[in-house]
Amino acid sequence: MNKISIDVKDKVFLITGGTSGVGKAMATGIAKMGGKVVVVSRSMTAWMFLQM
Repeated sequence: MNKISIDVKDKVFLITGGTSGVGKAMATGIAKMGGKVVVVSRSMTAWMFLQM
């Protein structure tokens, strides 16, 4: 599989469904690469666990 290199540093990403599954993986991956992430979730409990 080919890797795609994208500079995410100092960019803001809005992730819906970011507390589980693919959304969570994308949110944490982008954050680790230096991007700013805004997560939208229907569940406050799931969002609180994401903060830890």
